[in-house]
This record gives sequence, structure tokens and C-alpha cells, in this order.
Amino acid sequence: MVKIIQRIFKYGWKYYFASIIFFILFWQTFSVIYEVKVSKDKLLTSMRQNALYFEKSFLEGDVFEVQRIMWRIKNDNIKRIIFYPVFIENGKWLFGETLIGNIYRRPYLQITGETTFISNGAKLGKLKYVIDLFDINSLVFKNNYPLFATVIIFFIALIFLSNMGTLKTIYAIEKGIFDINDKINRNENEKIKSTLLFLPKNLKDTPFEDLIKNYTQSLSKVSKLERELAVSKAVSDLSLQVAHDIRSPLAALESGLKDAQVTQGNKELINNALKRINSIAEDLLDKYRNKNKCETKQGQERSGQSYPDLDQIIEEVIKEKKRIYPDINFIFTKSGKDIKVNIDGKDISRIISNLINNGAEAINDKKKGIIEVITKKENGKAKIIVKDNGKGIPEDMINKLGEKGFTYGKEGGNGLGIWDAKNKIESAGGEIKISSKINIGSEIEIILPIMFVKTIVLIDDDNLVRKNWEIEARRKNMAIKTYSNPKDFLERIEEFPRDILIYVDGELGEGLKGEEICRLIYEKGFENIYMETGHKEERFKEIVYIKGVIGKEFPVNLEG
Repeated sequence: MVKIIQRIFKYGWKYYFASIIFFILFWQTFSVIYEVKVSKDKLLTSMRQNALYFEKSFLEGDVFEVQRIMWRIKNDNIKRIIFYPVFIENGKWLFGETLIGNIYRRPYLQITGETTFISNGAKLGKLKYVIDLFDINSLVFKNNYPLFATVIIFFIALIFLSNMGTLKTIYAIEKGIFDINDKINRNENEKIKSTLLFLPKNLKDTPFEDLIKNYTQSLSKVSKLERELAVSKAVSDLSLQVAHDIRSPLAALESGLKDAQVTQGNKELINNALKRINSIAEDLLDKYRNKNKCETKQGQERSGQSYPDLDQIIEEVIKEKKRIYPDINFIFTKSGKDIKVNIDGKDISRIISNLINNGAEAINDKKKGIIEVITKKENGKAKIIVKDNGKGIPEDMINKLGEKGFTYGKEGGNGLGIWDAKNKIESAGGEIKISSKINIGSEIEIILPIMFVKTIVLIDDDNLVRKNWEIEARRKNMAIKTYSNPKDFLERIEEFPRDILIYVDGELGEGLKGEEICRLIYEKGFENIYMETGHKEERFKEIVYIKGVIGKEFPVNLEG
């Protein structure tokens, strides 16, 4: 409770303190102004009452009596009075100004005024007076301090009364948070939920209640994720063990097949199957080795991946499936173009294999079964369509496909095929669409961005530079041809398209100048020729067949 009170004063004391100070200053100022006015009125009244005595003493020239009368005229708040007499013919007054009261001066804390001293209509002189605000202020404060003390006590009481509800709420919140944190530290998640359900009444229908509800939901999600993580870890460990242990029997099978009496076609089928199983095992082991690395996204470095032609990959898969499902009629409509996508060839092979297996398992009468695979290039993207004439999927189940663990119509299915395909396709910037009709069949459409592989040529006699460019090119999924001397490139120059990017070192050793080699290449019909050198660009500015000049580092922006 003490901490709560301290918190209120910490964040709210300025406003309460300002209110008290404002009241005191207002009351003090008002009182001082009032006292000044009263002092002036008393002075004038006293002057009128003592005018006759003052006149008589003045005319007789009795300075002592005049001063005594001035003391009667002066009041407590008038600190000084100065009398400036007028000249009267035949008068006995021989003195100049007459002063009574203190003589200290506080020009910034004093009010001065003057008035004419008149008696029986005759002007006797001018009376100047001084009122000291400091003394008045002290006197007013002394007289009013009981009032100020009462006001301060009133404001303090008002603070507590006005914040009583806040105090109770903050206390309830702090108590609830303390209980929750205590249970979190002891990993008692289930007890946390019960604590959150029984909130104090003063927290009902407040934003804190919504916060607690959201917190409860988050805890439920965290608990669920923890359970899934534990299962995932167990599956990962099991997968690692399987991947490791399966390699020995695979090696034995491969060795036994060498002498086995099987047809060439079956031998090829078995070899392909063994390669795929071995590839899966290797992938599982690679994932374990790189488990601390973030998943790569489209356009990022993917070490150890291959991007063969899409039609070639799918053709290999279909050839394998024809052996497994000999009664099903497989139709493959190729794009007829060299299409590469930003997914590893092994992943594409696995995805298509799973989709074909799903289609084959959905066909009850295999002799009437048809599975059609279509690849095409459309609007700058690659499309893979897998169709079957199986039993189909209900419309309300289609949206659930792709959720981890969800499967339909397969005994012993684990729901990982479509889920894995969806993740890999979406991580490559693509999408997967599923449509189906009962007793008619299903169609799965995969849309992927096409990966354009750019090839460049580097001619440089520095081995370190060539190695660096080769590494950077691989990171950017680019093909590169490097040559240590221009002779080797010129011998094979006809193998390259005329729009290829060519980078030539400025100093090639043995007296060879890069600009001379650029001229020879330009005469062969190539135009995208760049000088790769440490020299300044001005040196090559007038050479028309050199398109640009770069440094020794791999180019950031590739044009051409």
C-alpha cells in the first residue's frame, strides 16, 4: 500500500501541489491588496480627524506637536510619512519637510503615494506616505496560516478520497500480477488461468479485464506451442536417427543390385528409388547440421542446391510412378521450354511425387485412372498442374488441406505432404491452389516465379579475384565463366550469345592491356563490355567500345 501511495504522489503530486500553491498565492495577493486599501482609507480618515490640531500646531510652528499628530495619523501598515509644508505669509513654521517612521528602502517592495493636507479649506501642504509590502505580506501570512494549514489538509484528504478507487484498483492489479508472476516462475500455467478467471470486482468491465483475457489466450497458445515444439523435437530426433541408420541398408541394397538378375527397366526404377531415399536421408541430415541457420527466402543464398529444368524433373518422377502404378494412364504435357524455378530440384521432385501418390490413392479403379501433369509458362511465371479422376474432396474440407496433421481419405495418412509442399512453395514466393469435385476428381495448381539465370564472363589473371567472383555468382544464383588469359576466351567466343556481360581486367600481364582485348571482343559483335580495373574511369572515357568501368569487386547492379 505504501508503494501505491508513493506512486500516486510520484505521478500526481505536481498537480496537487500546484493547486495548493495557486490557492495560497491567490488568497495572499487578495489579502495584501485589501490591506493596502484599508491602510490608505485609515490614513485619510485619520488626517480628517486630526486636521484642526495639525493646522494649529503647524501655524504655531510647533514641530514636535506636528510630529506627534503625524504619529497618530500613521497606522501599522504605513511605514513612513513625510510632510512637505506650503509657504504661509506671517506663518511661524520655519522647517522644511518633516519625516516620521523607518528610513530603510526597499524600492521593489514598497508602494508610495501622496495626498494634500487640507484644513478648513486651506492647503497646509503635501503628505507623502510609504507602504511596505514585505511587512504587510508577513503580517497577512501570519494571520492566515491557520487557513492555509486547513486548505493543505483539505487537499491531501481530497487526494486520497478522489483516488480511493484507483488505489483499490492498483492494489488489485499489483496483487494479481504478483500472483501470476509467482506462478510463472514456478511454471504453473494451469493455475495462472484460474487466477485470471477470478478477478476482483473493481477490475470487471475495465480495459485490464480485456488485457487479462488476451493474456489468458496467449498463455493457451504458448502452452500449445510448447507441446507442439516438444513433439516436433521428438520427430526431428527420430528423423535424424532414421536418416542416419537408413544409409547402411541402402548401401547394402545398392551393392546387392549390382549382381541381381532384374530387367534393365526394373533396375533403373530401383536405382532411382534408392537415389531418392538417399537424397531424403541426406536432406534430413543437412537440416540437422544447419538447424541454427534461418530458413532462406526467395532470392537469398541457397548453398548446395540444384535448379535443373522443370520438365526434366517431372519426367523422371512420372517415369518412376508408371512402374509403381502400371494400370494408371499418365499424361504429361510439357511446356517445351527450359524453365527453372527458385526451389531445389529435390524438393520439386518430392512435391510432385507426393501429389501424384495422393491422386493415385484417390482412384478406386486403377484401370480407369488418369493422372495428368501439365507444365507451362504463363505471365512470366511457371505453372504445374496435377489432375486426377479420383473420388474427389468435399468442398468444406479443401480449405483445411495444407494444415499440419490434417489428412483426408487416406488410411494412415499423416497430413505432411500438402503441408510441406505449401510451405516450400510459399517460401519461394509461389502459391498452391486446390480444387475438387466429388466423383469427378481433383486439380492442384502450383504457381512459381521463374528464376532467370544470368551468365557473365570475367577475364582476369588474378586467381584470387576470379575465386571471389565465382563465390559471389553462386550466392546470387548466377552462372559465371572465368578466364585467366584472353586467349582461352577468344578461342571459345562463338559459344556465347552476343548480349552476354563481359568484364575484362585492365592489366592482364605480359604487357597485355585490357582496352585492347575489349576492342577485339567488340569487333566480334559483343557490346556489353566492361573494364574491371583499379584505374580511374576518366582513362577509358573516350573509348566507345567500353560500356562502363567498375572496380575489382563483384558488380552490385548487373545490366545488359
